[in-house]
Amino acid sequence: MKRTILAWLLCLLLCGCAAPPEETAPPSAAPTQPVIAEPSGCYAPGDPAEAATGGAVRAYPLPIPWCQGFTVMGDGILVFSDTDTGTRLTLLTGDTLMISAEKTLDIWLYDQTASIRADAEGLSYFDETTGQTVLLDENLREITRIAAPEDLVGYPIVSRDRQTLYYSTASGICALDLDTRLPRVLRQYTGGELYPDGLYLQDSVLKCSRYEDGWQTFFLSAENGQLLDQQSGWYDFASSGSSYITAFHRDGYNHLLFGTAPESPDALYIPMVGDDLRLLENSFGVLNITSEESNIRMDYYDLTTGRLASAFRLAGDCFPTVADGGNGILWLMVSDPLGETYTLYRWDTGALSAGDPGVYTDSWYPRSNPDLTGIAECQDMARRMSEQYGVEILVWEDALAVQPWDYRFTEEHLVPVLKQQLLLLDRQMSRFPDGFFELLSEDISGLTVCLVRQLQGDADEGSLENAGGLQYWLDDRACIALSTVNASQGSFYHELCHVMDTRIIARSNAYDQWEELNPSGFAYDYDYTANASRNAGEYLRDAERCFIDTYSMSFPKEDRARILEYAMTDGNDHYFQSKTMQDKLRQICLGIREAFGLKKSAETFPWEQYLAESLAYGT
Repeated sequence: MKRTILAWLLCLLLCGCAAPPEETAPPSAAPTQPVIAEPSGCYAPGDPAEAATGGAVRAYPLPIPWCQGFTVMGDGILVFSDTDTGTRLTLLTGDTLMISAEKTLDIWLYDQTASIRADAEGLSYFDETTGQTVLLDENLREITRIAAPEDLVGYPIVSRDRQTLYYSTASGICALDLDTRLPRVLRQYTGGELYPDGLYLQDSVLKCSRYEDGWQTFFLSAENGQLLDQQSGWYDFASSGSSYITAFHRDGYNHLLFGTAPESPDALYIPMVGDDLRLLENSFGVLNITSEESNIRMDYYDLTTGRLASAFRLAGDCFPTVADGGNGILWLMVSDPLGETYTLYRWDTGALSAGDPGVYTDSWYPRSNPDLTGIAECQDMARRMSEQYGVEILVWEDALAVQPWDYRFTEEHLVPVLKQQLLLLDRQMSRFPDGFFELLSEDISGLTVCLVRQLQGDADEGSLENAGGLQYWLDDRACIALSTVNASQGSFYHELCHVMDTRIIARSNAYDQWEELNPSGFAYDYDYTANASRNAGEYLRDAERCFIDTYSMSFPKEDRARILEYAMTDGNDHYFQSKTMQDKLRQICLGIREAFGLKKSAETFPWEQYLAESLAYGT
């Protein structure tokens, strides 16, 4: 983020006035009365999540149907749920989350609506049906309504002190002083309407956006409309006091920057970007959410320290809605698979340590200005690993020299990311017996491993648009490319298995009858495109499982590679419960022992950890 984003302290510019929006009186309906709830509230002691985390995570099953989201409002939780005609607001308070107030609206309102501001003072939102901004107090009682101008564009936003209403018209961005009722034009348009979508940094910065051949993001001074910064693309933004967090995509890179105005920003470099990334302004952190086979993993990074402060796995496959309660308290809402019941979880990140001493933040530098000194250190590290394992490991621009004809590599320039990936690769290669990689290279001219940012394929050539890992050949040299962005923890094992197949097939008969291990009537697709639309549920139930996943059914080599990938990864025992999966894993393990001279080894190797019957010599 440019230093200019936060350097807005210039003189006040008077930009003229528009006609003041008309204020209307609140409706004559009686104010909402608090609802008396059962004293026990929603808390469910003894929930499995609480037991598994030593009390750091507490569960609150909600007696509210059709929940659509929630937000933190002061010390309470405000839940948004659907009715037949609109939205019901339910306020939960206290340690057990008792229902303390409810209000039913005749409009549809959701927690992510741009006009919503919720805090200890209450809630504000825009009512599209009446064209009014509605202010509620901390008990959901209506205080007032503010009529919008006739030429309003998008949603208006109220400042947290409820002194100013920001809105867009056909001619510019305006601000209405709610005490004097005097409006002023903050900034006139220079082409295309802008839509206000957030106030940040103690309400001193107004974020606006517009779509014109792609998203454009504008940061304006909320005081005088000065343009602080303008960027192409969509920016997620959060702030706490004078500190900010921003996430955006540019030049094929996902960036997450943070800092304190007006200093230059730092960056968060996490080892693997998950399926979703949430910015937490109250706790000044980031939640990285990743879908795993039978649960959702959530990693909380504290940006004040740069550490992975807490991690929590939530059973099931439903992604949570997240709200930041501040002081390290995160709230999660999860539904059952059918969306019929909902549970809130209170996660005290300070009471659940991840036990990770690493620091994942460092000074930020764009691709156009790489840290060449740091890159040279990574190249030295790669050379030492190459000598240790008897392979060639390439990083930075060296990796571009060995890209295949049907994929284009983007070099990884971020030194913290390269170091993390080299350390991960070192841990993975060290799990194999001494001399393993030298033997692997006996019948070929060697093995090269490349660490790159992205692997972009050519769809016309049948290549994937973005791949996490790739195994290919340059003449008789085996190559493995791993993406620092898209590769999974097991991608190296998967691609390595393809290379190992070459030696195993030549020196063992373990795979000669491989297809006979599959269920009767099954046939591989032998086509990646056809495989993508295969219906494979009948083969993936744990008790009768025949494959790791649908991708395993594309080719026999992919079947074996998936098995080795999962066999080398902890926590996957449920994949290997069936007789078919035990038989397949056993043949792979036998093939490795025969091809790599390990038949008489008394050691149980990492890829053998899920075998029901040991292959260790002498057992």
